[in-house]
Amino acid sequence: MEGINFISIDDTNVEQLIADIETPAFGYEKKLIIARNTGLFKKEGKRKNTEISKLKDKINKYIQENSKLIEESVVLVFAEEEADSKQELYKTIEEIGIVCKFDFQKPIQIEKRMKSICNAYKVQIDDSTLWNNYEYIFKKYPFFWEALKNSTTWAILGAVVQIPVATLIALALSRKIKGIKFVRNVYIIPNMISTAAMGVIFLQLYNPSYGIINPIIRLFNKNFTDNILLLKGPAFIAMTCAYIFFTGTTTLMILGNIMAVPEEVREAAMLDGASGLKQDWFITIPMIKGTLKTVSILAATSGFLLYNEVYFLTKGAAGTYSISYVIRELAITSPRTQFGRANAVALIQILAGLVIILVINFVYSVSLKKEKH
Repeated sequence: MEGINFISIDDTNVEQLIADIETPAFGYEKKLIIARNTGLFKKEGKRKNTEISKLKDKINKYIQENSKLIEESVVLVFAEEEADSKQELYKTIEEIGIVCKFDFQKPIQIEKRMKSICNAYKVQIDDSTLWNNYEYIFKKYPFFWEALKNSTTWAILGAVVQIPVATLIALALSRKIKGIKFVRNVYIIPNMISTAAMGVIFLQLYNPSYGIINPIIRLFNKNFTDNILLLKGPAFIAMTCAYIFFTGTTTLMILGNIMAVPEEVREAAMLDGASGLKQDWFITIPMIKGTLKTVSILAATSGFLLYNEVYFLTKGAAGTYSISYVIRELAITSPRTQFGRANAVALIQILAGLVIILVINFVYSVSLKKEKH
């Protein structure tokens, strides 16, 4: 749990490092402290920052004098993008700890590593095999770029549409008014349905013969008789609507954090004349930003991994392929099973997921720094 046996340090709270080291672990022999991009190891310019220099010297001296205490009770990890090996603090860490440098690997290094793994399992591959799959995916497979575009769009919509909707609903459900518990329970019921079942339900809603969507469209266009799921453009919108507004889990996570905001903070804001909306904007939302970051990552990655809706509604028709559906098509439904190519797409999917996480973390960290300044 972050804040007890797992402590995260960065350049905004690095001055708390010694105090965090000295605080005993709770229920375990050791606790983990990760100090990420603290600025302690950066090469100093001609104009030295006096406060940072003093802090470096203080931490360096403390680590030297208390190395045994740290070894027995703390796992201390410094993760820095920039480190000057000539600094005293760096030399101290190198002397009593372990320094690891992680360089980006070149393609030839990755290729050698993959070959060694394959050889260990007695799988022989030639030089061209490793990259032929990617050449096919990028240049010959007709649906990859469409799927990547769609999945990226759904990921963005998950973060910028689903999270605000879920936050507004959670704020509404957190109000202390008569009957609100009943409303919460009613809201949660539809979200207990699996995504597969939801896909089938929406398939019936969009059915041109007996669904309710076509009659609504005919109120504005009397001659409309097409299946909306077979029209490029409308099919994508229909697919998006089938999942984007179902925010039950996300809403519950946000609501739980809202309910944990201390009541005395709200009471103090009310005494200062802050209305409900101002309390939400200036107190509640800033206090739950950690949860908002987490659910943003979950919503964005869920959008990028969208599969059930594609499978049950369109099976990729009318420009609605997703990355997950491409993997299925390559691995299962293609004339000959193409597991190598499916794995190539899966690796791209994993890397894209990491990029999504890094981007959202960066956005929230920039927002947090702006607030502190």
